[in-house]
Amino acid sequence: MKRRALRGDRPRMMAVLIAAFLFGALLGSLLVSCLKTEGGGAYAVYYRSLCQGTYRPSLQLMLTSGLVCASLVFFGAFSRLGALIVPVCLGAKGFVLSFAVTSCIRAFGARGYLPAMPALLLPGFSELFVLTLMGCRALEYSAASGRRGMTSALGLIRGDRSFLLCLPLSWAATVVSAVLQSRLLVPLACLIVRRYC
Repeated sequence: MKRRALRGDRPRMMAVLIAAFLFGALLGSLLVSCLKTEGGGAYAVYYRSLCQGTYRPSLQLMLTSGLVCASLVFFGAFSRLGALIVPVCLGAKGFVLSFAVTSCIRAFGARGYLPAMPALLLPGFSELFVLTLMGCRALEYSAASGRRGMTSALGLIRGDRSFLLCLPLSWAATVVSAVLQSRLLVPLACLIVRRYC
């Protein structure tokens, strides 16, 4: 009965997470539009340095940030603070994705969207999909801990094996996303530099 009541909140929780992601994406795009770089020169230099081998994307940094974000979302279910932590994490994901894609478009025009799609959006959205589903459940349990008390929420979480599997699944999606980004970014940067710069 308690789980059924929680399921009734899912559309509202999903709407909150989507709104947080879109708000972060809007902020990322607005920040890029406010930066005073002549023709996206800083981003063009970044792609050139990737192509020349003077800079390599850090797989460790991508993994660390993704795993920390997934863990924060998961453990947000165990606290009332999850109602704040989970949307902030999804908003941060939206900000980072939007900032990177908008910077690429600003640097190379509308043509910069095509190389940014496989390098940034596809791996980012694969991770984001799992994170959003886990975040929706985490918000439900965080709200339950506020309404019914922490021990009642912990009992619900313990009985929900599918939620307990969300963290390893999210970590796996993060690893796949980070590896894809680090492996695709350099060849696509070289393609961008050769074709558009």
